[in-house]
Amino acid sequence: MKSHMAYPMEMSTITRSASLIKAVKEIGGAWRLLVIKSLQNGPAGFNELMRITGNDNPKSLSRTLKDLEETGIIGRQVVSTKPFRVEYSLLEKGKALGNALEELRKWGETWSSQPIAFNVEESN
Repeated sequence: MKSHMAYPMEMSTITRSASLIKAVKEIGGAWRLLVIKSLQNGPAGFNELMRITGNDNPKSLSRTLKDLEETGIIGRQVVSTKPFRVEYSLLEKGKALGNALEELRKWGETWSSQPIAFNVEESN
């Protein structure tokens, strides 16, 4: 009896796919993409990012920002202490996503017919 074993992928395909999977994991989900896209226009504060992204859950946005900081995509800088104000901006790694995100947006515009429903409880 023959086994129904899947054909192994070529090593170059596996290597390229691994890089793609790592990139998608770092960029994360819809909220992360919205923050990155928002910061392409320049630095923004926490409240401004809440308004721009439509994420009205401070805990969710805080988690998203922390995750993006940990991956080196965005940076956080205290710009004033009275009143306390923090700005977030794209680092080199985040700026490098510009063209890729635009191509992904175009693809979604052309091919995706699914309505968008965001869950603000999700941070990524």
